[in-house]
Amino acid sequence: MQSKPLILPLANTFWQKLLNLAALFLGLVIILILAVTAFVNPVIFCFFLVHGFVSIFWHSSMLHRYGAHGQFTFTNKKVEQVCYVMTWLSMGPSYLHAYGYALLHLAHHKFSDQEKDIHSPCILQDVFYLMLHTRNVYNQLIVEGKNITNSEFKIIVEEYRQKHGKDIPHWSLDWVADHVMTKIGFGIIFLSIYLLCGATWYMYLFLWPTQFLMGSVQGALVNWFGHHTGFRNYDTDDESRNTPLLNILLGGEVNQNNHHHNPDKANFGEKLHEFDWIYWILRIFHKAKIIVLKSPQP
Repeated sequence: MQSKPLILPLANTFWQKLLNLAALFLGLVIILILAVTAFVNPVIFCFFLVHGFVSIFWHSSMLHRYGAHGQFTFTNKKVEQVCYVMTWLSMGPSYLHAYGYALLHLAHHKFSDQEKDIHSPCILQDVFYLMLHTRNVYNQLIVEGKNITNSEFKIIVEEYRQKHGKDIPHWSLDWVADHVMTKIGFGIIFLSIYLLCGATWYMYLFLWPTQFLMGSVQGALVNWFGHHTGFRNYDTDDESRNTPLLNILLGGEVNQNNHHHNPDKANFGEKLHEFDWIYWILRIFHKAKIIVLKSPQP
């Protein structure tokens, strides 16, 4: 296997380096404030953590593993609808349109770390622009919906249809869940919880915005670190990497090298330090006959 550095030397310009340092500093500040909040206001601390873990589970399982890759099916349509509602409620103001997300992610796999990759740190070398560009393309996709005009996305839709024998999952209430007024409503609910729990000014300034953007923050962490920092088990054609230190926070999502080597495999972890706790919850769902994993790992 070709040897590659643990951390890719990205960010060529001064401003890119400055913005990435600013993002790193902001992340460290949020972690520090969260640690302080654990002692100052345990209720807000627990609310933040529970929201984060529940959000990443549904984000990963429904939008990524089910919607984009079809790694499992549901035993009936009502269960699928309930799980979509759970994804919406858990992600709240940062819920992502299921069809738009799937198209965006499949394009990332098809053009991974190439010029056409929509959110690769190898191409978009500062994390803020990476998030902004991703959001702009995502907005265009959900506006066009199934009437997409881009030929490359049409090819992706057809490839998905041939592979799975069905269209990319499309939730009928996405127009409500992803509407700006719905997001504002969730933001007000979160703000009310902070008010009722006696949050201090720095919690409003740093923790509340992070919760409002939780889904986007999780996506940015996965796409940045998963193609920038970590180890490689496979010599794939891209720069995908496994970042085990983030597994506790983001499940197996940060084992990007494993995932890009085999996108159909539901378990993103292959070694003990690559533990994918999201997959093992899905295994429980599989045993309970809520879902059917296409290839459950022993």
